[in-house]
Amino acid sequence: MRRTFALSAALALLVAATGVAFAGASTSGGDDRHNDDRGHGPRVHVLQVERNAGTDVVLDLDHSGTGALTIGDEIVSTAEFFIGDKQVGKDGAVCTKARPPEWFHCVATNSFDEGDLTVQFFADFTSPEPGHFAITGGTRAYVGATGEVTYVDNPEPARDNVTFRFSTPR
Repeated sequence: MRRTFALSAALALLVAATGVAFAGASTSGGDDRHNDDRGHGPRVHVLQVERNAGTDVVLDLDHSGTGALTIGDEIVSTAEFFIGDKQVGKDGAVCTKARPPEWFHCVATNSFDEGDLTVQFFADFTSPEPGHFAITGGTRAYVGATGEVTYVDNPEPARDNVTFRFSTPR
């Protein structure tokens, strides 16, 4: 998500890698860790990608027309995830302004070949600090996912760095 007016939420996210790698419990290769050698216990996944902001649409829900977002206004955004030049996923998010000056509550779905990850967060879009977002669930290979996304907003025109760290029951 951009921490400027034209925000790309992400997810998420939304989600910090310097050298881009994609590791997970999937056909993409692997950094799969288990609690024991028999594969019992949760599986740990790490997905490191770059996020290229796509489209942002600002919804002025109170029709104030001031150009500044007011509480209740929304930003709907999309973006793509990359490793190098290869697209490996996409996201969609809705962020609602919840309090001044620029605090937003966001819900995002991050889609990869192996499954989707849902993310939720409350963030100050003016903060230069990396974002930390909750992974609230997943589908297919990521069913039961819990964990965190770290999101580093890079200056224009660089892609943002996103790391998904999560576990699944198996």
